[in-house]
Amino acid sequence: MKTHTKGRHISFFSASSFVIASMIGTGVFTSMGYQLKDIHSIFPLMMLWVIGGIIALSGVLCYAELSTALPRSGGEYHLLSYSLHPSIGFAAGIVSATVGFTAPSVASAILLGKYLSRIFPFLDQLIVASVVIGGLHLIHMKNIRLGIRFQDSFTAMKICIILAFIIFGFFVEQSQPLTILPLDGDLKIILSSSFAANLVWVLYAYTGWNSVIYISDEIINPKLNISRAMLFSTFFVMVLYVLLNYVFLYTTPINVMEGKEDFAPMNARYGEFYMWDGANLKHGNKKNETGSTRVSFDFRVLPRSKYVESGKKSVTQGMPFEIGQYYEEL
Repeated sequence: MKTHTKGRHISFFSASSFVIASMIGTGVFTSMGYQLKDIHSIFPLMMLWVIGGIIALSGVLCYAELSTALPRSGGEYHLLSYSLHPSIGFAAGIVSATVGFTAPSVASAILLGKYLSRIFPFLDQLIVASVVIGGLHLIHMKNIRLGIRFQDSFTAMKICIILAFIIFGFFVEQSQPLTILPLDGDLKIILSSSFAANLVWVLYAYTGWNSVIYISDEIINPKLNISRAMLFSTFFVMVLYVLLNYVFLYTTPINVMEGKEDFAPMNARYGEFYMWDGANLKHGNKKNETGSTRVSFDFRVLPRSKYVESGKKSVTQGMPFEIGQYYEEL
Protein backbone atom coordinates (compact mmCIF):
# COMPACT_ATOMS: atom_id res chain seq x y z
CA MET A 1 0.00 0.00 0.00
CA LYS A 2 1.43 3.36 -1.06
CA THR A 3 1.72 6.18 1.42
CA HIS A 4 2.58 9.77 0.58
CA THR A 5 3.91 12.60 2.65
CA LYS A 6 1.08 14.73 4.00
CA GLY A 7 0.27 17.61 1.70
CA ARG A 8 1.81 15.99 -1.37
CA HIS A 9 -0.94 15.08 -3.83
CA ILE A 10 0.41 15.87 -7.33
CA SER A 11 1.67 12.85 -9.26
CA PHE A 12 4.21 12.72 -12.06
CA PHE A 13 1.34 12.70 -14.59
CA SER A 14 -0.31 15.79 -13.10
CA ALA A 15 3.04 17.58 -12.75
CA SER A 16 3.77 16.89 -16.44
CA SER A 17 0.28 18.07 -17.34
CA PHE A 18 0.94 21.30 -15.44
CA VAL A 19 4.20 21.94 -17.31
CA ILE A 20 2.72 21.17 -20.74
CA ALA A 21 -0.28 23.41 -20.12
CA SER A 22 2.03 26.22 -18.98
CA MET A 23 4.16 25.95 -22.12
CA ILE A 24 1.59 25.61 -24.91
CA GLY A 25 -0.04 28.99 -25.38
CA THR A 26 -0.48 31.61 -28.08
CA GLY A 27 3.17 31.85 -29.18
CA VAL A 28 3.35 28.75 -31.34
CA PHE A 29 0.15 29.69 -33.19
CA THR A 30 0.99 33.33 -33.95
CA SER A 31 4.76 33.50 -34.53
CA MET A 32 5.15 31.73 -37.89
CA GLY A 33 3.93 34.73 -39.89
CA TYR A 34 6.58 36.96 -38.33
CA GLN A 35 9.34 34.39 -38.85
CA LEU A 36 8.48 34.18 -42.56
CA LYS A 37 9.16 37.90 -42.98
CA ASP A 38 12.88 37.17 -42.50
CA ILE A 39 13.27 33.45 -43.25
CA HIS A 40 11.79 31.51 -46.18
CA SER A 41 13.90 28.35 -46.05
CA ILE A 42 12.28 25.35 -44.33
CA PHE A 43 15.34 23.94 -42.57
CA PRO A 44 16.19 27.15 -40.64
CA LEU A 45 12.50 27.57 -39.71
CA MET A 46 12.46 24.08 -38.23
CA MET A 47 15.81 24.64 -36.53
CA LEU A 48 14.36 27.67 -34.74
CA TRP A 49 12.05 25.35 -32.81
CA VAL A 50 14.65 22.61 -32.34
CA ILE A 51 17.28 25.03 -30.98
CA GLY A 52 14.65 26.70 -28.81
CA GLY A 53 13.76 23.29 -27.38
CA ILE A 54 17.42 22.43 -26.73
CA ILE A 55 17.89 25.73 -24.86
CA ALA A 56 14.80 24.98 -22.79
CA LEU A 57 16.09 21.46 -22.05
CA SER A 58 19.41 22.96 -20.92
CA GLY A 59 17.49 25.12 -18.48
CA VAL A 60 15.58 22.04 -17.33
CA LEU A 61 18.83 20.25 -16.45
CA CYS A 62 19.98 23.22 -14.33
CA TYR A 63 16.65 23.54 -12.56
CA ALA A 64 16.46 19.79 -12.02
CA GLU A 65 19.73 19.90 -10.09
CA LEU A 66 18.62 22.90 -8.01
CA SER A 67 15.13 21.60 -7.31
CA THR A 68 16.52 18.22 -6.25
CA ALA A 69 18.84 19.90 -3.75
CA LEU A 70 16.21 22.47 -2.65
CA PRO A 71 12.78 20.80 -3.04
CA ARG A 72 10.52 23.60 -1.88
CA SER A 73 7.77 25.66 -3.54
CA GLY A 74 8.52 29.20 -4.60
CA GLY A 75 10.26 28.92 -7.95
CA GLU A 76 13.04 31.40 -8.68
CA TYR A 77 12.20 33.33 -5.52
CA HIS A 78 13.18 30.36 -3.36
CA LEU A 79 16.13 29.14 -5.45
CA LEU A 80 17.78 32.55 -5.92
CA SER A 81 17.08 33.72 -2.37
CA TYR A 82 18.80 30.65 -0.99
CA SER A 83 21.70 30.40 -3.48
CA LEU A 84 22.46 34.11 -4.08
CA HIS A 85 20.63 36.76 -2.03
CA PRO A 86 17.03 37.38 -0.87
CA SER A 87 16.86 40.69 -2.80
CA ILE A 88 17.67 38.90 -6.08
CA GLY A 89 15.10 36.24 -5.27
CA PHE A 90 12.50 38.91 -4.54
CA ALA A 91 13.16 40.67 -7.89
CA ALA A 92 12.96 37.39 -9.79
CA GLY A 93 9.74 36.50 -8.00
CA ILE A 94 8.10 39.79 -9.00
CA VAL A 95 9.09 39.30 -12.64
CA SER A 96 7.84 35.70 -12.64
CA ALA A 97 4.54 36.63 -11.05
CA THR A 98 3.84 39.40 -13.56
CA VAL A 99 5.70 38.90 -16.84
CA GLY A 100 6.28 35.16 -16.51
CA PHE A 101 2.78 33.92 -15.72
CA THR A 102 0.18 36.67 -15.44
CA ALA A 103 0.84 38.33 -18.81
CA PRO A 104 0.84 35.10 -20.88
CA SER A 105 -2.34 33.92 -19.14
CA VAL A 106 -4.09 37.18 -19.96
CA ALA A 107 -2.83 37.04 -23.57
CA SER A 108 -4.19 33.51 -23.99
CA ALA A 109 -7.54 34.49 -22.50
CA ILE A 110 -7.82 37.53 -24.79
CA LEU A 111 -6.99 35.39 -27.81
CA LEU A 112 -9.72 32.95 -26.79
CA GLY A 113 -12.15 35.85 -26.58
CA LYS A 114 -10.99 37.07 -29.99
CA TYR A 115 -11.67 33.69 -31.62
CA LEU A 116 -15.02 33.21 -29.89
CA SER A 117 -16.16 36.70 -30.91
CA ARG A 118 -15.70 35.71 -34.54
CA ILE A 119 -18.08 32.78 -34.10
CA PHE A 120 -20.42 34.68 -31.79
CA PRO A 121 -20.13 38.38 -32.77
CA PHE A 122 -22.18 39.55 -29.79
CA LEU A 123 -19.43 38.44 -27.38
CA ASP A 124 -16.93 40.98 -26.09
CA GLN A 125 -13.43 39.48 -26.08
CA LEU A 126 -12.33 41.30 -22.90
CA ILE A 127 -15.41 40.12 -21.00
CA VAL A 128 -14.81 36.57 -22.22
CA ALA A 129 -11.17 36.75 -21.09
CA SER A 130 -12.16 38.08 -17.66
CA VAL A 131 -14.81 35.39 -17.16
CA VAL A 132 -12.40 32.61 -18.18
CA ILE A 133 -9.62 33.79 -15.87
CA GLY A 134 -12.03 34.32 -12.97
CA GLY A 135 -13.72 30.95 -13.58
CA LEU A 136 -10.42 29.07 -13.59
CA HIS A 137 -9.40 30.77 -10.34
CA LEU A 138 -12.67 29.69 -8.73
CA ILE A 139 -12.22 26.08 -9.86
CA HIS A 140 -8.73 25.85 -8.37
CA MET A 141 -9.78 27.67 -5.18
CA LYS A 142 -12.79 25.41 -4.65
CA ASN A 143 -11.05 22.08 -4.27
CA ILE A 144 -7.52 20.76 -4.87
CA ARG A 145 -8.70 17.45 -6.34
CA LEU A 146 -11.16 19.23 -8.60
CA GLY A 147 -8.39 21.55 -9.79
CA ILE A 148 -6.07 18.62 -10.53
CA ARG A 149 -8.74 16.73 -12.48
CA PHE A 150 -9.67 19.85 -14.41
CA GLN A 151 -6.01 20.58 -15.22
CA ASP A 152 -5.29 17.02 -16.34
CA SER A 153 -8.42 16.66 -18.48
CA PHE A 154 -8.10 20.01 -20.24
CA THR A 155 -4.39 19.46 -20.94
CA ALA A 156 -5.21 16.05 -22.42
CA MET A 157 -7.91 17.67 -24.57
CA LYS A 158 -5.48 20.38 -25.73
CA ILE A 159 -2.91 17.75 -26.73
CA CYS A 160 -5.52 15.65 -28.56
CA ILE A 161 -6.73 18.66 -30.57
CA ILE A 162 -3.18 19.60 -31.57
CA LEU A 163 -2.34 15.99 -32.51
CA ALA A 164 -5.54 15.77 -34.58
CA PHE A 165 -4.62 19.03 -36.32
CA ILE A 166 -1.16 17.65 -37.10
CA ILE A 167 -2.42 14.27 -38.33
CA PHE A 168 -5.17 15.69 -40.55
CA GLY A 169 -2.74 18.29 -41.87
CA PHE A 170 -0.75 15.56 -43.60
CA PHE A 171 -3.84 14.49 -45.58
CA VAL A 172 -4.66 17.80 -47.29
CA GLU A 173 -5.26 17.58 -51.03
CA GLN A 174 -2.98 20.40 -52.09
CA SER A 175 0.17 20.29 -49.99
CA GLN A 176 3.18 22.55 -50.43
CA PRO A 177 6.44 21.15 -51.85
CA LEU A 178 8.78 21.08 -48.85
CA THR A 179 12.14 19.64 -47.98
CA ILE A 180 13.48 19.66 -44.44
CA LEU A 181 17.01 18.92 -45.62
CA PRO A 182 19.48 21.84 -45.41
CA LEU A 183 20.01 23.81 -48.61
CA ASP A 184 22.82 26.08 -49.77
CA GLY A 185 22.77 29.24 -47.69
CA ASP A 186 20.83 27.73 -44.75
CA LEU A 187 23.87 27.79 -42.46
CA LYS A 188 24.32 31.49 -43.22
CA ILE A 189 20.68 32.09 -42.29
CA ILE A 190 21.08 30.20 -38.99
CA LEU A 191 24.10 32.34 -38.11
CA SER A 192 22.36 35.59 -39.06
CA SER A 193 20.97 38.26 -36.76
CA SER A 194 17.44 37.75 -38.11
CA PHE A 195 17.57 34.10 -37.00
CA ALA A 196 18.68 35.17 -33.51
CA ALA A 197 15.90 37.78 -33.33
CA ASN A 198 13.27 35.21 -34.30
CA LEU A 199 14.71 32.76 -31.78
CA VAL A 200 13.72 35.20 -29.02
CA TRP A 201 10.04 34.81 -29.96
CA VAL A 202 10.44 31.04 -30.11
CA LEU A 203 11.88 31.04 -26.59
CA TYR A 204 8.78 32.91 -25.41
CA ALA A 205 6.72 30.00 -26.74
CA TYR A 206 8.81 27.62 -24.61
CA THR A 207 8.37 29.57 -21.38
CA GLY A 208 6.69 27.56 -18.65
CA TRP A 209 9.06 24.57 -18.66
CA ASN A 210 10.06 25.50 -15.11
CA SER A 211 6.52 25.96 -13.77
CA VAL A 212 6.54 22.78 -11.71
CA ILE A 213 9.15 24.17 -9.28
CA TYR A 214 6.54 26.64 -8.03
CA ILE A 215 4.56 23.74 -6.54
CA SER A 216 7.42 21.53 -5.35
CA ASP A 217 5.92 21.12 -1.88
CA GLU A 218 2.82 19.49 -3.38
CA ILE A 219 4.53 16.94 -5.65
CA ILE A 220 4.79 13.30 -4.64
CA ASN A 221 8.44 12.17 -4.44
CA PRO A 222 9.75 15.60 -5.52
CA LYS A 223 13.43 14.64 -5.85
CA LEU A 224 12.50 12.27 -8.66
CA ASN A 225 9.26 13.56 -10.16
CA ILE A 226 10.20 17.25 -10.53
CA SER A 227 13.14 16.42 -12.81
CA ARG A 228 11.23 13.73 -14.70
CA ALA A 229 8.21 15.98 -15.28
CA MET A 230 10.28 18.88 -16.60
CA LEU A 231 12.41 16.71 -18.91
CA PHE A 232 9.52 14.68 -20.32
CA SER A 233 7.20 17.66 -20.79
CA THR A 234 9.76 19.94 -22.42
CA PHE A 235 10.86 17.27 -24.89
CA PHE A 236 7.24 16.35 -25.66
CA VAL A 237 6.31 19.99 -26.31
CA MET A 238 9.39 20.45 -28.51
CA VAL A 239 8.24 17.54 -30.72
CA LEU A 240 4.72 19.01 -30.88
CA TYR A 241 6.04 22.46 -31.82
CA VAL A 242 8.25 21.11 -34.62
CA LEU A 243 5.44 18.99 -36.08
CA LEU A 244 2.88 21.78 -35.75
CA ASN A 245 5.04 24.33 -37.55
CA TYR A 246 5.88 21.82 -40.25
CA VAL A 247 2.15 21.28 -40.83
CA PHE A 248 1.64 25.07 -41.07
CA LEU A 249 4.22 25.16 -43.88
CA TYR A 250 2.99 21.91 -45.44
CA THR A 251 -0.61 23.06 -45.79
CA THR A 252 -0.35 26.81 -46.46
CA PRO A 253 1.69 28.78 -49.02
CA ILE A 254 4.43 30.89 -47.46
CA ASN A 255 3.25 34.08 -49.15
CA VAL A 256 -0.17 33.66 -47.54
CA MET A 257 1.26 33.40 -44.01
CA GLU A 258 4.10 35.91 -44.34
CA GLY A 259 3.71 38.80 -41.94
CA LYS A 260 0.38 37.51 -40.66
CA GLU A 261 -0.27 37.10 -36.95
CA ASP A 262 -3.61 35.49 -37.68
CA PHE A 263 -6.15 34.97 -40.43
CA ALA A 264 -9.28 37.14 -40.42
CA PRO A 265 -12.21 37.90 -42.72
CA MET A 266 -11.73 40.85 -45.08
CA ASN A 267 -14.10 43.81 -44.97
CA ALA A 268 -14.47 45.55 -48.32
CA ARG A 269 -14.73 49.31 -48.31
CA TYR A 270 -17.01 51.21 -50.68
CA GLY A 271 -15.64 50.91 -54.24
CA GLU A 272 -13.31 47.96 -53.45
CA PHE A 273 -13.59 44.39 -54.68
CA TYR A 274 -11.58 41.18 -54.32
CA MET A 275 -10.79 38.69 -57.10
CA TRP A 276 -10.06 35.12 -56.05
CA ASP A 277 -7.85 32.67 -57.90
CA GLY A 278 -10.07 29.66 -57.34
CA ALA A 279 -7.64 27.27 -59.01
CA ASN A 280 -5.00 27.86 -56.35
CA LEU A 281 -6.84 29.20 -53.30
CA LYS A 282 -9.33 27.13 -51.35
CA HIS A 283 -12.39 29.06 -50.31
CA GLY A 284 -15.16 26.48 -50.33
CA ASN A 285 -15.27 25.44 -54.00
CA LYS A 286 -15.05 21.78 -54.88
CA LYS A 287 -12.61 20.54 -57.50
CA ASN A 288 -14.13 20.89 -60.98
CA GLU A 289 -14.24 17.41 -62.50
CA THR A 290 -17.27 17.95 -64.73
CA GLY A 291 -15.36 18.54 -67.97
CA SER A 292 -17.11 21.89 -68.35
CA THR A 293 -16.13 25.39 -67.37
CA ARG A 294 -17.56 26.37 -64.01
CA VAL A 295 -18.00 30.02 -63.15
CA SER A 296 -19.05 31.29 -59.76
CA PHE A 297 -19.78 34.88 -58.84
CA ASP A 298 -19.99 36.55 -55.48
CA PHE A 299 -19.82 40.27 -56.09
CA ARG A 300 -21.72 43.22 -54.73
CA VAL A 301 -21.28 46.06 -57.21
CA LEU A 302 -23.99 48.67 -57.39
CA PRO A 303 -24.28 52.33 -58.36
CA ARG A 304 -24.38 54.47 -55.26
CA SER A 305 -27.69 55.96 -56.36
CA LYS A 306 -29.29 52.50 -56.36
CA TYR A 307 -28.15 51.56 -52.86
CA VAL A 308 -30.89 50.68 -50.38
CA GLU A 309 -29.91 49.83 -46.82
CA SER A 310 -30.92 46.35 -45.72
CA GLY A 311 -31.05 44.45 -42.45
CA LYS A 312 -29.55 41.32 -43.99
CA LYS A 313 -26.42 39.91 -42.41
CA SER A 314 -23.63 37.56 -43.49
CA VAL A 315 -24.14 33.87 -42.81
CA THR A 316 -20.69 33.23 -41.34
CA GLN A 317 -20.19 36.35 -39.23
CA GLY A 318 -23.73 37.49 -38.58
CA MET A 319 -22.60 41.05 -39.31
CA PRO A 320 -23.51 43.63 -41.95
CA PHE A 321 -20.93 45.08 -44.29
CA GLU A 322 -18.73 47.70 -42.70
CA ILE A 323 -19.95 50.51 -44.98
CA GLY A 324 -22.38 49.40 -47.68
CA GLN A 325 -24.01 46.58 -45.71
CA TYR A 326 -26.14 44.31 -47.87
CA TYR A 327 -28.17 45.53 -50.85
CA GLU A 328 -31.81 44.83 -51.60
CA GLU A 329 -32.50 43.39 -55.02
CA LEU A 330 -33.01 45.97 -57.79
